[in-house]
Amino acid sequence: MEEWVGERWHRWITRMADRSPAPQGVSLASVQQPVALLFRAAGGAGGVRVVPAALAGIGGPRDWLQRLAGSGRRAPVSRLDGETLALPPQIAVFDDAALNRDLYLWLAALAAVHVPGDGWLPAN
Repeated sequence: MEEWVGERWHRWITRMADRSPAPQGVSLASVQQPVALLFRAAGGAGGVRVVPAALAGIGGPRDWLQRLAGSGRRAPVSRLDGETLALPPQIAVFDDAALNRDLYLWLAALAAVHVPGDGWLPAN
């Protein structure tokens, strides 16, 4: 009984602490081909595959509900190496699905023209 209650509590508190507007979120799988096409068209390397990013530890403030649920410690972090362009598996930053889709395209365009060694500010 204790495990059942703990399982239900964990599921409930984790859902309450989730801050993403999921109904308007866009998955990488749904835009993977246009993202790859834009990446190559904008000058990105032809052999680079677009893949979902893995979770990594992040910092930053968490509200009390996230601390109680133990969430908000890890997030998918985008990266570009010689073989892959890793983007978040889902983007739900905006309340509009079209804007979330455009954000994927923006990230692909930035990655295509990225020059290693430049600082973040001049590159943007």
